[in-house]
Amino acid sequence: MFKDRTDTLIYDLENYLRGENIVNEHPRKQEELNREFEKRLIQALVKVIYESKGRRVTIRARLLLRIAGEKVDQRSIVKVSMFLKKLVIKNLIKSEIRKRFQRSRSLNYVVHEGMRLWNIAKASPQEAERLIQSELAK
Repeated sequence: MFKDRTDTLIYDLENYLRGENIVNEHPRKQEELNREFEKRLIQALVKVIYESKGRRVTIRARLLLRIAGEKVDQRSIVKVSMFLKKLVIKNLIKSEIRKRFQRSRSLNYVVHEGMRLWNIAKASPQEAERLIQSELAK
């Protein structure tokens, strides 16, 4: 217990010396919060796929945040975008760029019925959550 408190004080002192006035949380606690955040995102993604009526689901970062019940702010949107990009790299979902006007574009993420994640999520949502967690852990 004393060691954790000492670590926290040292961490806060280092931040203060770097010019950061905000006292940050302990790094281990922050990692735990990030894991919980990621878990809620995984559950929301699988829920969207499981409850879909069509053959394809289009997901955007802001929508996934709302479904997960998280606060929608710029920092959270960036975190969700990074999470979705990891899933694209692991070939669990696809990304699409949709141009609306000459300069405006939006990045959508797609899961359709021919993908492995779609089939697993429709059959067993818990198995789909485990699949995503194991792919992200690699």
